[in-house]
Amino acid sequence: MEFVDTECPTRERVVRSIHVNGASTAASLTERLDLTPAAVRRHLDQLLADGEIQAREIRTPGLRGRGRPAKEFVLTDVGRRNFDQQYDDLAVQALRFIAETAGEQAIRDFAEKRMSFIEEKFPVVAAANPEASPAEVLAKVFTDDGYAASVQPLPIGRSEE
Repeated sequence: MEFVDTECPTRERVVRSIHVNGASTAASLTERLDLTPAAVRRHLDQLLADGEIQAREIRTPGLRGRGRPAKEFVLTDVGRRNFDQQYDDLAVQALRFIAETAGEQAIRDFAEKRMSFIEEKFPVVAAANPEASPAEVLAKVFTDDGYAASVQPLPIGRSEE
């Protein structure tokens, strides 16, 4: 059964915020999107029910305060598919077309050319940002080239549930 979701734009904002910013708490989404806590919770509940996000408990060292354990929300494969599936399909179709019309060597040449921009820019960006990790430098190289690349630090020793 299909129905029109009148809150779709707001729900999309919630999903996009998690996609762009990584794991997010309800409080951070409330602040980031300038929504009420009740509105954020309603959207999170629906996204959980739809399988687009999953909740995981935030593990904090020491004693935990009163109330519900803090949770952070991350996109699932289902939620992520809404963002990148069309681009993946287009890229695969383009590469197949090039291979069929210009040959496999054309694909190799393309890959080498794409890698050359990374090899050329990486040392320059790394030198300009000595405090940045290699992953952060690579993300900056891609961002400067027009991609939406980011790096999210994760606590060491965290187990996925």
